[in-house]
Amino acid sequence: RAENLMIVDLLRNDLSVCSRPGSVTVPSLYETEPYPSVTQMTSTVEGHLQADAGLAALLGALFPCGSVTGAPKRRAMRLIRELEPTLRGVYCGAIGMAGSDDTAVFNVAIRTVVLGEGEGTMGLGSGIVWDSDPAAEYDECTLKGAFLTGDADAQSNDTALPEDDFELIETMRFDGVRIPLLDRHVERLARSAAYFSFPFDEARFRRRIERTVRGRDADTPLKVRTTLDRWGRLSVTATPIDEGPTEPWRLTVAGERVDRTDPFFYHKTTRRGVYDRALAAAQAEGYDEAVLLNQDGNVTEGTYTNLFVRQGENLWTPPVESGLLAGVYRDHVLETQPQASTRTLTLDDLATADTLYCCNGVRGGCAAVLLGPNSNRRRP
Repeated sequence: RAENLMIVDLLRNDLSVCSRPGSVTVPSLYETEPYPSVTQMTSTVEGHLQADAGLAALLGALFPCGSVTGAPKRRAMRLIRELEPTLRGVYCGAIGMAGSDDTAVFNVAIRTVVLGEGEGTMGLGSGIVWDSDPAAEYDECTLKGAFLTGDADAQSNDTALPEDDFELIETMRFDGVRIPLLDRHVERLARSAAYFSFPFDEARFRRRIERTVRGRDADTPLKVRTTLDRWGRLSVTATPIDEGPTEPWRLTVAGERVDRTDPFFYHKTTRRGVYDRALAAAQAEGYDEAVLLNQDGNVTEGTYTNLFVRQGENLWTPPVESGLLAGVYRDHVLETQPQASTRTLTLDDLATADTLYCCNGVRGGCAAVLLGPNSNRRRP
């Protein structure tokens, strides 16, 4: 934070050269942004430009950027010239564009690869302060380059993504006229896209959905499935919804436990190994769905459904913190049913419930019964 604050003060001074007196502000300070191999701390500095401030004056005041020179700026730049054996080239410079409508966007060129004939170069660095540890600063450089080098050991444990690629999924019900829970699906996809740093264009997403269902038979409900990859590529398919299992659904308990610290259980992705194995094992034994448990033995969810239990006047579902996906239908029930709330649930709660339900955004709610060694074998 000390390093970030030092740069914020420097940039406030630089921006004030071309800004109206008293207009420079810091609307956000010390915000963190997760990226695939590093978590970045950012602060925002804003100012209202003077009427006669042109682009050349603005670039002259802001670049080289204080975030990569240090402070005091001129003295730091002299030290850099003395200590660094080669010129930086585009690294730590700026790349941007200026429009005819008096708008301009420029970045600071870090994490930027320059490709030549048969080779490429990329600059890496860290901010040095009086108490910096050389080994730690070198480790920071390797961490910043891990997205390019693929050095898994260098990547932060908090933000490192798995080696296998994956996509974000939304599966929706089109009732012949509309998708009733579309806004909830969009909100969830936007949150997951932001978490994993996937580009997501909401307007484009909605247009693709509308084109996919346009002109469909109003008497045939559809399952609309979308996938979004890390490059922002979107796929949309629509298929008739099959009848599914006869109610009540027959549930059994999955043998594999859920690690509630794994972030993938909180997002709907194509990384479904635990779910697919549990469902296949359940169906092989004649069941319709499997109930997942976390390391503490608490109930989380089904393999493609959320779970609710009715006990008297209360309707309970496990909290997200148990390690589960917050389904759109689950959230709909929690927000629209006054008696619905969250509580840690055990297998005993499922076995002794007045009624047990499975639900998702495609099928809505379905009555169920827990069978096997943890069952009371009561029908809803």
